[in-house]
This record gives sequence, structure tokens and C-alpha cells, in this order.
Amino acid sequence: MSFDIWLDCFRKGHPAPFKREVFEAIFLPFCSNRAEYKSHPSFMQVEYPDGGRADIDLSNLDEAVLESASAGGLIPPEEIGDVLDRAQGDPNFIQHIGFTHCGGEAFFQGMYELASRTGSIIHWPDEDSIFVYTDDTVLKELPQEYFGDARRQRVGSGADIIRAIENS
Repeated sequence: MSFDIWLDCFRKGHPAPFKREVFEAIFLPFCSNRAEYKSHPSFMQVEYPDGGRADIDLSNLDEAVLESASAGGLIPPEEIGDVLDRAQGDPNFIQHIGFTHCGGEAFFQGMYELASRTGSIIHWPDEDSIFVYTDDTVLKELPQEYFGDARRQRVGSGADIIRAIENS
């Protein structure tokens, strides 16, 4: 698939980082750019025996820095790079993951496992907001201003994620 898919974890309506080791247990065995990832752990490429693959962007941003920088509204484009540099959080945690150029059953099963283990949602751009989740307890943790009216679907496998994307 050639569009963005995001995985985000929330607690009490706010972004909630999870341990990087959970992500690495699932995706590191399939990492095709291990040396680059170890020196710059914000990007990983994975390749699977079934031909599946993904480019994965990882971030953990310090919410206090972001809130301070955007106190007057949107962060001006010329300041975004500086703000993002200052906002880098603890590298042992991940707050947001973006997947691009991704596909394959094994890849989506890994995505499902990560969402399940971290209590995260998976969402993607669509005409009407949509997300999938693995456990009903996740729903009470979401920020309602962003996800309250979104279409939602509970999934039980990577294959369910593929079907949800194809049917959206």
C-alpha cells in the first residue's frame, strides 16, 4: 500500500508513549537497515519472507515543548524543525509510528500485534475519519475531539486490518 498508516497510543485522552523494546521485539527481526536504525532510531525499514515490507517512522515528542511552542496557535513553518529538535523525548519510548510503502500479511500481523500489546489504535487518511483497535478498553482512552465521531472497527488479526483498509 502506498499511503500513510499511523499507530498511536493514548491514555486519558493524551498521547502515551510505550516502550521501544515492544516495537523492536516485533519488527527488529525483519529490519533491513539495522546499522542505520541503530545510529538513527527514528526510521526503520522491514522486509518479510512473504514479500511484505514497510518504511517506518518513529517518534516520541515531549508534549510540554510542543504545547509551549504552539501556545499562540500553529507553529510557524520556519520554526518547525527547531521545535521538533527540541521536543525529542526519551529514545527508549515511542509515541507515534507512521508506516508507508507497506504491505504483506506478515507485516500487518506485526502491526496488529504491536497495537494489541500497547493498547494503540491504527488509523489512516480517509474521507471520513476511521480507526481500528484490538481491545474495547482502548476506546475510553481516546481524545474525543479527534476520534469521537470517527468510524471504528475492532480487529482480531492483521488480515482484519487489511480488510478494514480495503473496505474504507
